[in-house]
Amino acid sequence: MPAVPVMFHDGTHVWLKAEIGKNRGGRLLVITDCLAGRGDEPDQKPASALLSGDVVLRTHSDKKYIRRASESSTEGYDDAMALAQKWKEPIRHARCQGYSDAEIIDRIFSRVDETRTKAGVRGWVKGDRIAPQTPADIEAVYLALGYSITATELDQIAVAVRKIRNKHRAVGRMTQKELVADFLSDVKRYGLDDALKGFDGRHEAGDVELLRVTAVGERKNVAVDRVDVL
Repeated sequence: MPAVPVMFHDGTHVWLKAEIGKNRGGRLLVITDCLAGRGDEPDQKPASALLSGDVVLRTHSDKKYIRRASESSTEGYDDAMALAQKWKEPIRHARCQGYSDAEIIDRIFSRVDETRTKAGVRGWVKGDRIAPQTPADIEAVYLALGYSITATELDQIAVAVRKIRNKHRAVGRMTQKELVADFLSDVKRYGLDDALKGFDGRHEAGDVELLRVTAVGERKNVAVDRVDVL
């Protein structure tokens, strides 16, 4: 994958996707001009366009906020979420039967596609995921723990998962815009340092982080698993 090495002020060195993809992935919010009073809207740059001295704004949306906002703006949200997470029932039953999480993880890992990692499966079992990545993963959870699931049931779960994920993504995009606008407004009101300090206390939607670019290297093709996402 085409990527460029970028160094930030805190010493962090990462490879970033060189260009913005069709789904807008790889775009970076650069607020250098906003902080200098030369504009009110951040620039959206690919990593290949970054310059030394650029200030990149990262937003960290609060997952609980996104879920609350999604629930309040979606008819039938609770029912869709309950169906989307029906795949967790075999895990709950296995625990009731005395299986440890480690045993459950091992059983599921033995049934999933070889591209899945044990850490990923552990996230399904112990984390707060909406669902595994694909319907095949959900089927593997059922079969690994001794339960059957019909194609119709699997399809119903998959439809509910897509509905919830699509809603969360839409709310997440709106939340990101809100966080950016709130931060730039706070900078004008409080100054940069105080705008950063206590931002998450003033705004329930999440927090922000600033990364100052100190160096950008030459574009190269690197392995996909070496490319980071900001």
